[in-house]
Amino acid sequence: MADATVTSAVLAADLRSLDLLFDYTKFHIGLYLSLSSAFITVASVKRGETFVLNVNRNCVWLAIAGFMVAGFAGGVIASSITQCFGYVQSTLPGRCSSTEAFLGQRLGPMEVKWFFGRTWTQIEHGAFWFGLLMAAASFLTARSPAPAAKLPIEVKLHGPIELKNVV
Repeated sequence: MADATVTSAVLAADLRSLDLLFDYTKFHIGLYLSLSSAFITVASVKRGETFVLNVNRNCVWLAIAGFMVAGFAGGVIASSITQCFGYVQSTLPGRCSSTEAFLGQRLGPMEVKWFFGRTWTQIEHGAFWFGLLMAAASFLTARSPAPAAKLPIEVKLHGPIELKNVV
């Protein structure tokens, strides 16, 4: 009787770990979406015809690409967990009883099993940190804006002296 209680408690804990992985991944996806939106907004704010912040546009695109890859990998993980039925001791694809079993399966979008679950988590985290580094680099490696072109000046020669820019 005691063995059955211990076994059921272990199985419940294993399934709970999978539930926690799902919540953790959902949190990450929300973080990637929010951070991407905020970064795009900050990097693209204009005053008149000029950007308020001087950023390296190549690094901005690389940062957004990193956040997109991280979100894609997180989406693969989260959507695969919803397909994981949690059947104990099952060796059928798409079924698992714990986070460890889940991460040991091959996962991928639309039934194309590209990588193991653990690899998807590494892709997710690596791409996120790459995106953060590129976001920081976009501010640190920004080129100073080109000096404003000097506009020709028109001088009025009769009457009071008046200077104005000619556009």
